[in-house]
Amino acid sequence: MTEVTGADATLLVHPEELNLLRRLRELDESIVDCTTARDPHGLTVWLRELATQFHKFYHHCRVITEPTELSLARLALCRATQIGLQRGLTLCGVSAPTEM
Repeated sequence: MTEVTGADATLLVHPEELNLLRRLRELDESIVDCTTARDPHGLTVWLRELATQFHKFYHHCRVITEPTELSLARLALCRATQIGLQRGLTLCGVSAPTEM
């Protein structure tokens, strides 16, 4: 997936979009907490919760839709989720596939 340019995050107002954004924002704090507590399990919990939240978002929000600006914002949210999952999995020593 390539970078999404021209995305306006202010268009993301659906509760599932906002919940996913909140979960993504927690990544750095989760990494610090898991490192400080020497608790790698906490990171796997965060990854599972991110995947669950993405599923909810994808179920409730059509990504490719009208207006185009909303599609761009949702594509950017999908890309941010991909990056978050890749970072977390890499820290766990797991490779993230680029295709399924």
